[in-house]
Amino acid sequence: MAELRSVSLKVAVACLSLVVLLGTALWFQFHREHTATRQLVLSSARTAAARIDAHLADLEHLLRNISIAVSTNPGNVDSNDAVLRRIQSELPKSIANILLLTLEAETLATL
Repeated sequence: MAELRSVSLKVAVACLSLVVLLGTALWFQFHREHTATRQLVLSSARTAAARIDAHLADLEHLLRNISIAVSTNPGNVDSNDAVLRRIQSELPKSIANILLLTLEAETLATL
């Protein structure tokens, strides 16, 4: 009877050790995968932010060049429109329309 208890105790200790070992291994695997996923998400977010930043910089450059090329006189709408039509082929496909207004909401140019 004592021998049966001793064997049962040894089996229980072995099973408990196995459960602890497997639990620890699963925890470390989860932690590694969580860290890798987090790094992937951060990398993707940085890439998206860089692309947005580059796009906004391109738009800023475009607007600066347009502001140099067009007249601020509302009477020159036709010549301003002609300038915009000349640069239209160089614009990205994402820019379908451009409307330039004065501070008084008078039209300076449209594309």
